[in-house]
Amino acid sequence: MFFKFDIFQKVKEYIRQNTTTYISPLIIFIIGLGLSIISYGIMKMHQENKANQNFITSTEQYTSEIKSSFNDYLNDIVAFEAFFSASNLVDQQEFKTFSSPFFNTRHNLMAIYYVPDSNNKTDKFYSENRIDISDNSRNDISKFNKLSLFETPYYKNIISQARNSKKTILAEPEKQMAIKPHYILHFKHVETTQNPLLQQAGVIIYIINFSDLKDHMRTNGNFHGILPILQNTHPSTLTNKGNMRSHNTKFSNAGQDWYITFTAKDGYFERKHWPEIWMFIGVFSISCIVSLYIFFLFYQRKKDEQANELLKSEQEQAQSEIILRQEAQQQAEQASRYKSDFLANMSHELRTPLNSIVGMVQIIEQNELNEEVSDMFSLVKGASYNLLDIVNDILDLSKIEAEQVHLECIAFDAVKRIRDTVDSMQPLAAEKNIMLFCRIDVEHLYAIGDELRFTRVLTNLVSNSIRYTIEGNVSVIVKIETLFDNLVRLRCEVIDTGIGVPKDKMTTIFDKFTQADASITRKFGGTGLGLTITKGLVELMDGDVGVESVEGEGSTFWFEVPFGIVEKLPEKNTDRSASAREGWVNLDAIPAKDVRILMAEDNDMNQMFMKKLFSTLNIKNYTIAPNGRQALMDVQSNNFDLVLMDCHMPEMNGYDATVAIRNLPDPLQGGIPIIAMTANAMQEDEEKCISIGMDAYISKPVDIHLFKEKLSPWIMFEGNNKSSNKAETPPPVEEEEVPVNLDNLRDSAMGDEGFVLEIISMFVSQGEEQLSALKDQCTEGENEIWVEVAHSLKGTAGVVGAENMRELCGSAQKLKIGSLGEREAFIQDIEEKYNNAKNYFIKEKLFNSE
Repeated sequence: MFFKFDIFQKVKEYIRQNTTTYISPLIIFIIGLGLSIISYGIMKMHQENKANQNFITSTEQYTSEIKSSFNDYLNDIVAFEAFFSASNLVDQQEFKTFSSPFFNTRHNLMAIYYVPDSNNKTDKFYSENRIDISDNSRNDISKFNKLSLFETPYYKNIISQARNSKKTILAEPEKQMAIKPHYILHFKHVETTQNPLLQQAGVIIYIINFSDLKDHMRTNGNFHGILPILQNTHPSTLTNKGNMRSHNTKFSNAGQDWYITFTAKDGYFERKHWPEIWMFIGVFSISCIVSLYIFFLFYQRKKDEQANELLKSEQEQAQSEIILRQEAQQQAEQASRYKSDFLANMSHELRTPLNSIVGMVQIIEQNELNEEVSDMFSLVKGASYNLLDIVNDILDLSKIEAEQVHLECIAFDAVKRIRDTVDSMQPLAAEKNIMLFCRIDVEHLYAIGDELRFTRVLTNLVSNSIRYTIEGNVSVIVKIETLFDNLVRLRCEVIDTGIGVPKDKMTTIFDKFTQADASITRKFGGTGLGLTITKGLVELMDGDVGVESVEGEGSTFWFEVPFGIVEKLPEKNTDRSASAREGWVNLDAIPAKDVRILMAEDNDMNQMFMKKLFSTLNIKNYTIAPNGRQALMDVQSNNFDLVLMDCHMPEMNGYDATVAIRNLPDPLQGGIPIIAMTANAMQEDEEKCISIGMDAYISKPVDIHLFKEKLSPWIMFEGNNKSSNKAETPPPVEEEEVPVNLDNLRDSAMGDEGFVLEIISMFVSQGEEQLSALKDQCTEGENEIWVEVAHSLKGTAGVVGAENMRELCGSAQKLKIGSLGEREAFIQDIEEKYNNAKNYFIKEKLFNSE
């Protein structure tokens, strides 16, 4: 009792303090009760409307079926009309034979009469009955007989209408109430037309029991509870009494309007009231539940406020933790970006001094060195290239981690690329007396993908296997699995007999800076980045990579890459640079000794190296700008043929300087060729250089041969350099044309006269063979082999500077379709130029004919 009293006091106190708490639930309850009553009325009205709609729908359907039945009877009348029209004369038997089937299909058909046009009662009168319609029990048709048709004015008038109008006339039996006909009569005039002499005419009378039709249709059509009344006059408006409801419909038949009044029987609209009751109970229950919910909602308000305060405190603490985690994540991401930026910047900074080191190594390599210096030079050379490989690995790793590697999608022969890669690794394997094999089951596989990255992956795995194999062999096994018509999976397995990988190191072998043992680095070298880069590249190509190994027995490194395939490779267009690389000759370029170059470079070591390189290449006219702003000013104040632009410089970088030059109003200054020469070696760096208007891109450290190749569209490297021993070149014979010009060859040889003599020897031997092959192709008409041989001979002549011979071969190359005489004339001239060059070499003791 104390507990109950205590609860009561608490509730009373709560109500006193929170009067509005109970007003809201009460209001909701009252509104819910009102909505329940309204819902009850709406549901009741809906049910009544639905019943009325069903009643009207049933009457419309009933009327449609009545109309359809009447149309069937009219079609029967038309059939009789056609029957008489197609006959010479119809007798009683023929009439019976034609009429009998209608009684089988028309169950409400009572009789069919044929009444001739003659008023003579003795004329032929045909009839066919289902039952005796003269039965007195059939009150509205019992007096219908032959005599009544001729004597009764009612029927005589109808027959006369049918005869004159030639239409079907619908009527009721004589003396019938118009609102409730039991029978319907159809009158139709017919006549025979086949024999005018025996023409027969009369009226067909079709008697239908409408009452039977109506009852049959109401039963079979599930129209129970509906009473139809057929009228041929407009019905008067009926008043609903009690539950009686009526509905009128109208249809036209045989040119007459007919009306049907439908009346619902008692009880037709009676229904159960459960839907209204359930609607009331449902809405009322919902209102009660909502009222109780609102009541308890207010009841718990204070407790909720306390809980909210506690929750708010907890949320603030959780929010603080989230912020701390986000800050930690941002710091981690920032650290990752800093790391990638550091790697890229470190690569750039390392490439800058490496540019000078590697470049000087290439230049010093052309000079003769004593044995002691040569050994030290070899160490420097190996160390510099080893350092360059390490920088390249770090750069590749930074590209992959920064997600800056964008795969190309080009068609290439994957099988040829694999074979070429393995062939290029043969010297490395031969140095260690290791056999390198390659097995591929197909001749070609024209794949669509990134040829460069695919080659890098294969190169990494093969070189890795060769490095860690002391003796034995390395095998490259290629398997191709067809996935779909134009999709394959290429699997490469690199199997070696090397040191193997310990079982506990298998899971970490592809991690960064990881090798199976710390002693491996000291013994075999390497940074531990090759496999990491390989894994990153393979995953970028949507492939997979793995290893299977037994320590001390060998390893199998494999990777799988999906490729789309094509039936053949697209033809490659020969660009200007490609044509310029042939013999390092470009007739449209400016000679190196005359070209004027502006070099924008801020690094002292690189400036010193480039000065040496210019001297080596016989480039004398050059200006050095220490920054981009000075380069812009120099372009505006001087006339240069070419600009070598570093990208990172003080005051104004190379990118901004290039944009500023391209926007100069003077078209000659704004259109000057600009070649990027930078330590930024990312793919996007090259794309950026080209996109802002630079004409070519050279990455540092600079390779001399690549440098000449890139600049060959604008510079002809034919001047003498300091390493050339020009004093050893015999002076030309006065008043005698020199058939060759060896300046370009000697420039390329960098002072190696033995190399020059070897090239001359090759010119003599190969030229003789190619000239002989060209003679064999002296034919009439089209000859593609002639074009190929002439092209090869042109290249041979260009190497030694036999320009007259080269020009003749170029003209002969254009003679794809020609006559025998034309080709013989070319051979005679070419052979003369060849012999002149050969005799010159013999005379100058550059070639020994013995």
